[in-house]
Amino acid sequence: WNDIASSAKVSKGDGVVLYEHINYKGKHWLLKPGKYPNFTKKKLGKGSWNDVVSSVNIIK
Repeated sequence: WNDIASSAKVSKGDGVVLYEHINYKGKHWLLKPGKYPNFTKKKLGKGSWNDVVSSVNIIK
């Protein structure tokens, strides 16, 4: 799963936090329940979140 995510769907709960690097490091992005069909639309520095996510924390 390292650096290959391009979209997500968060079904329920408080959401998830995506992290740029392993071990929950680097920039992060909170996804609340909903659909996120295209990570290229979310900016990250000079690029986007497409194919960048290296760790995920599920919020309960």
